Amino acid sequence: MTATTPQPFSVPVLFTEIDHEPKNTWTDYGPTERRIIAKGWVKEEGRKAFSVDTIWDNDVRIPLRDGVELLGDVFRPVTSDDKPVPAIMPWSHYGKTGTGIQQLDMFPWRVGVPRSETSGLEKWEAPDPAEWVARGYAVVNIDACGSFKSGGDLVAYGT
Repeated sequence: MTATTPQPFSVPVLFTEIDHEPKNTWTDYGPTERRIIAKGWVKEEGRKAFSVDTIWDNDVRIPLRDGVELLGDVFRPVTSDDKPVPAIMPWSHYGKTGTGIQQLDMFPWRVGVPRSETSGLEKWEAPDPAEWVARGYAVVNIDACGSFKSGGDLVAYGT
């Protein structure tokens, strides 16, 4: 057996234009704003409807004991003013409601999750407020420390 020298070959490269309009759904932050989502409301056609009246407190400032302030959106039943409910607080650096580029729509076939099963107000890798508020929970979607407009330092995969 004799050694042979590898021969160069060409690989076709397809150059495409860069997308100068990224699909990030960044929204401006402002003072805390309260909205009432009425039972039956849908964000857009083909989305899951809210099955209960829901309070949506947008851009809530959440102080931490070290003085850092986080921004979050709180979804809760309208009855929770009189009767507190447990809260689900998904923690990630992917953004709160309506922010971040991560969405099921960016994956082929939405990774098997039908569009009609989500409200469009869910945070990436977090429970959908339309589902969990109806079950009697508050959903608190936050911008984790150092991400988007929350204060502090973003630390992922370690300390």
